[in-house]
Amino acid sequence: SSWGDPKDGTYWDAMLVNEYITIFQDLTGRNKPKGFAYYQAPNWFVQGLEAFDGYYHSTEASLDRVRGLMRDGRLGVKNRKTYVVCCKSSYTVGSQAMGVKDDYIDGLALTAFLALQFGEEVHAKILRSTRLTFEEALLEETGVSLDEMFEAYTAWVNQ
Repeated sequence: SSWGDPKDGTYWDAMLVNEYITIFQDLTGRNKPKGFAYYQAPNWFVQGLEAFDGYYHSTEASLDRVRGLMRDGRLGVKNRKTYVVCCKSSYTVGSQAMGVKDDYIDGLALTAFLALQFGEEVHAKILRSTRLTFEEALLEETGVSLDEMFEAYTAWVNQ
């Protein structure tokens, strides 16, 4: 796999959930009185959350695997060596723009980082937020802006 994990039963369990959980994430964004829709979030969040939730919600073994990815530094090391979170994207924040080299791989690292920093329920809180934009929801649920999250993530990757 992208993270060097074997393509075993645990991997395929996670991939199956990854593909189908999208329906429920989209419904979460649609079934609130107001707020941003799931697909209005940056693509790294959409793709990363699908990957994260695939691991997180399929089996105990896949949950252990994603927690291992979060604990043992592979997410940071992988991103430091080959993947760049950088200022080039159509998703803009003020005069800044935040983009990633690979929405899926970098997105998994970024969503895992959010879970490490703000608790594993942070993604659901952001999705359920009635704020009108992803950035506003992120700020409301974590207390940090997208730029601040990017700075903290960069420090974590480079630690």
